[in-house]
Amino acid sequence: MEYNKIVAILNYLQSDVDDIIINSESEIEIDGATYKILTDDEADNCFEQYQKDLWEEMGMQSFNPNFQEQILSDDDIIDKTWFDDVLQEFQESYCNDIESEISDNEDFENRLEQEISENGCKNKDEYIEYLTDGVDSIQDFKDNFGIDEFSRICVENSFIDIDKVIELIKEWDGRGISLASYDGDELDIENNFYAYRID
Repeated sequence: MEYNKIVAILNYLQSDVDDIIINSESEIEIDGATYKILTDDEADNCFEQYQKDLWEEMGMQSFNPNFQEQILSDDDIIDKTWFDDVLQEFQESYCNDIESEISDNEDFENRLEQEISENGCKNKDEYIEYLTDGVDSIQDFKDNFGIDEFSRICVENSFIDIDKVIELIKEWDGRGISLASYDGDELDIENNFYAYRID
């Protein structure tokens, strides 16, 4: 372990020390308390790896319901391409169904043409674009199929950007909650080092 890291944690603790054991390049025991001492970059790397391992093991279940809801409502985290395609296909199907509608009632004979004209469109393709323009495909999917199905689709198809989830966790909870297994605290010690008590 770097001498500067040892000095930094001892200066932070500001107490008499009877016993020091260096376990690794980043881990030290001081009077029975074990600390991990890291640079900012090392802390980021450890934090990111911890979260990726947790995601690999537990997926969305590693988060509380409130945080799951936050993830599933963040357009920057969810890849919405698939949901845009679903919305497009639904509106195309809607128009095709009307087009193939057979009825003796004359009011239904030109229903698609009427809808196209009433909405200021020139043809079916333009009308489909009109029906999808400005519609939030993710919210539309949730409204039609429910949040549980939306969550299942996102997880099973890897539509969630885990790197952005990790950024959000860091923003909400900081790194300490993950790295300091003893108390969840990140200690900002001198010389741009950070300490995490792990035992």
